[in-house]
Amino acid sequence: MENRFAIITGASRGIGKAATFYFAQKHYDLALISRDKKNLLKTVDEVKSFYPAVKIESYVLDISKNARIEKVINQILDAHNRIDILFNNAGCFIAGTSLISPKNLTSLINTNLSGLIIVACLVARKMQQQKHGYIFNVASLAGKRPVAQLGGYCASKFGVVGFSAALTRELIPYGVKVTAICPSIVATDMTEEVDMPLEEKIQIEDITKTLDYLLNLGPGAVILDIEIHCARVLASETNSVIDYLKNHSDQ
Repeated sequence: MENRFAIITGASRGIGKAATFYFAQKHYDLALISRDKKNLLKTVDEVKSFYPAVKIESYVLDISKNARIEKVINQILDAHNRIDILFNNAGCFIAGTSLISPKNLTSLINTNLSGLIIVACLVARKMQQQKHGYIFNVASLAGKRPVAQLGGYCASKFGVVGFSAALTRELIPYGVKVTAICPSIVATDMTEEVDMPLEEKIQIEDITKTLDYLLNLGPGAVILDIEIHCARVLASETNSVIDYLKNHSDQ
């Protein structure tokens, strides 16, 4: 019997690497995509050491180079009769709103939004034909709640949330689900500069537990997007509101 098959972008680090181990543990064969060849090959070796029976293909691809995406993804699609999962995770983080440079804005949009959309559309056509599959688009809580100094990043992730919701409605009649995963501050190298104890950030395992929850829902249940809040940040926001109300209660 043919194993289930998952495509994972941004697979060599952080959330993408965690998803790679999650799907390997679940006995999926894998196509791993990353722009970082060294870390990608290291990830392949690590996964194989734990799960030697899992078949793994690796592809070096910078998702921001949109012109190359179609060739690589079609190569994967042509080689497999079924695609069960797309974990669409590759992304980058650059700060800036009114002061963001055109170069940085272009990088954000090409990687986080247009690259993600191109990958999703190519895989969606295959899933539509086979009448099953699940696409996870990794967005961010910043794609639902704007942050003052992160306007470019927020714009890219708002786009992911909107695109995912539209794609869900298009694919549901074919038995294909799409969910945008929207975490706050996750304990990865991308958030190393965030001044917060590591243990107070969202843990990588919380993302894979979310995956597990979504995959175990019945066919009649659809989650358009799922927010994963950082408890410390949420508590801080709540306390700020309470302090404001106290200070203005007699006015």
